[in-house]
Amino acid sequence: MSFDGCDQIFDLAFWNNTLYVWGGHDVLRAYTFSPSTKNFNTTPASKNTIQFNMKYTASFAVSANGTASGTGILWAVLPDSSVHAFNASNVASELWNSKQNSARDALPSYPKFTEPTVANGRVYVATHSNQLVVYGFLSDFTLSTSAASVTASQNAAATVTVDVTALKSLSVPLTLSVSGLPAGAQATFSPSSLSASGASTLTLKTSSSTPTGTYNLIVTGTEGNIRRTTNLSFTVTTATPDTTPPQWTCCTYTQQGSDYVLGYSAWDTQSGLKSIQAIQVVNATVSIPSFKVGTTSTVNFTETETGTSSYAEFQLTDVAGNSAYIDPIVMEADRAKGQPLGLDALKNLSPELGVVTILNGTPGLKNLRIEITNGPNVTHIEVAGLKDGETRVLDLTSDLQTGSAATLTPLGKPGGKALCVFASSAMTGSPQ
Repeated sequence: MSFDGCDQIFDLAFWNNTLYVWGGHDVLRAYTFSPSTKNFNTTPASKNTIQFNMKYTASFAVSANGTASGTGILWAVLPDSSVHAFNASNVASELWNSKQNSARDALPSYPKFTEPTVANGRVYVATHSNQLVVYGFLSDFTLSTSAASVTASQNAAATVTVDVTALKSLSVPLTLSVSGLPAGAQATFSPSSLSASGASTLTLKTSSSTPTGTYNLIVTGTEGNIRRTTNLSFTVTTATPDTTPPQWTCCTYTQQGSDYVLGYSAWDTQSGLKSIQAIQVVNATVSIPSFKVGTTSTVNFTETETGTSSYAEFQLTDVAGNSAYIDPIVMEADRAKGQPLGLDALKNLSPELGVVTILNGTPGLKNLRIEITNGPNVTHIEVAGLKDGETRVLDLTSDLQTGSAATLTPLGKPGGKALCVFASSAMTGSPQ
């Protein structure tokens, strides 16, 4: 093997059956080795044109993804205090050197024959200047989680925040992923990528078949060729039986001509919703969207009533078989001319319908009397000082018993109207 006019060689590097040499007063060369013949090819497979005119030569290190072709970088540090990076598959291609931007990258006084060290995506170079110089990607970031561990029972979910801190501006969007999940578990990020420093919510959702235990998850951020990871402990516990029925709220309210549109919300955060059914509909229409069985998200649906005789009852069922009923009673109180008359259509009330929302019209009622009858006992409730367009909420839960009846008497000048809803929670909206 001939090294032409080479003066001296003080260091070598070998990777993927390739020998790298850079002699004094010579250029960088790469020679291939044949494992079958156990000989080197004496003709360089590639060489660079940079000639270093000193007898002392370069110190080398190679970084690569194992033996994967195309991933190797040959790092060379020269006694003139310069650092060079070459394509290890073709050393004629210089990728970078520390003199290209000396104000930022210049290497202080360098001790001859000291090899660079490559670790964790960075190159470390010792100096005579009481400094350790570290080279790395200009676009870099750190990754961390808001908690070191999270816990979820079977068929449930847990969330944790993944924080990304960009040390420099990110050159391409950073994507997030997680590995080490147990069987039957899923992970989602929101958002799934970041273009700058920020946070993403990691949701870990288990199924009923996910094995219990503690798992070490690896959260990975990838930006181009840069990958950073952080560990997260994930514990799955035995599922707690779901004995709680679905929850709901009533209502949002809009008026469309003579019709009233009532909006409802329903959800179940344990086993998830299975169905929403309208089991009674009188002079009304209902609109229930389709949804995935087992959803733990909120489902919104509506009922359109065409008059005071309208009525709808809904049954909510979760995957565990628990049921709840939405059975609001809506009454329009209208102050007509003549003596005030009571509206006694509210019968068979119960404490579950004890939250009364009065949506006063424009013009609205000035006063409203509510008379609650529980067998021989009668309770009078005076609602005074109502303003046009006002929404007022009363909690009559303690006044109602199963089978209670209520009479509403609108008071004030004729012409005023109000919509009264007996439900389990307050209704929101703006009467017209």
